[in-house]
Amino acid sequence: MGSFILRRVLALIPLLLLITFIVYALVLVIPGDPARTLAGGTKATPQAVQAMRLRLHLNEPIYQQYWRWLTQALQGNLGKPLFGGSQTVAEGIRTRFPVTLSLAVGAMFVALVIGVPAGIISGIRAGSWQDRSTTFGTSLGIAVPDFWLAMMLVVVFAVKTHLLPATGYVSITKDPLGWLQDMILPCLALGVAGGASIARQLRGALIDVLDQDYIRTARSMGLKNRKIIGVYALKNAATPVLTVIGLQFAYLLGGTFIIEQIFSIPGLGSYILGAIDTKDLPVIQGVVLVTAVIFVFVNLVVDISYGYLSPKVRAQ
Repeated sequence: MGSFILRRVLALIPLLLLITFIVYALVLVIPGDPARTLAGGTKATPQAVQAMRLRLHLNEPIYQQYWRWLTQALQGNLGKPLFGGSQTVAEGIRTRFPVTLSLAVGAMFVALVIGVPAGIISGIRAGSWQDRSTTFGTSLGIAVPDFWLAMMLVVVFAVKTHLLPATGYVSITKDPLGWLQDMILPCLALGVAGGASIARQLRGALIDVLDQDYIRTARSMGLKNRKIIGVYALKNAATPVLTVIGLQFAYLLGGTFIIEQIFSIPGLGSYILGAIDTKDLPVIQGVVLVTAVIFVFVNLVVDISYGYLSPKVRAQ
């Protein structure tokens, strides 16, 4: 198992280097002169353009620019925003990331609560009315956009019934109950589609596993159906489901931006959208880099989980 983990970790090194170069190359895709664009466009003075070029080291060769930025990023220095405040990009991400993380974890909890029971019921009762109802519900859950669902939840639970707040955010350390009330609607809006995907994947995996010879042997030995499903079937069916769960969690971390805007949650979404509006390149680079690295490490955890559940994967 140790050698398997080491191989997976070493394989990440070139991938992470490629990601860092792509993130830094955002400066190259800005139309025209990046320094003039970031300094204010056609209204920028020559002095402002030159100051921006020196600030971003755009007068150096590209490989020197990239190496400078990479070495600073490895030390946790992602630069300072071009506009507004003395707070560094790393500090801005550090203060907002826990908010986005709590939203993603809450949405993942909703997805698991919806997806796992629905997938098990549908998988062990394939062809029944429960299976058909679950299939219809998961198809609807996948098809409905999360931002549309978010607005419908606001209309029903905030505007019509006044059961939950429509917008706003309070820290869990200040008011745990208020934080929970603020998180319910956005977590539901984000978690429904993930739960539908998990349910469909688990259903298909369970149907395949329950048709295997060792399951029929266990039944012929008189083992209870609950033990067969809980001990033997679910463990083998969980391997492909882990991929969906891992990708869903990574998506939730990077896909909360629109939901954060709808519910006025001060996470990474509002941070990067504000930076995009002002063309604040260091902030955009920092948030994209952190999101991409998290996505890679979530996939690493999924690979390691594969190896733990399946000896065949460890042998590869």
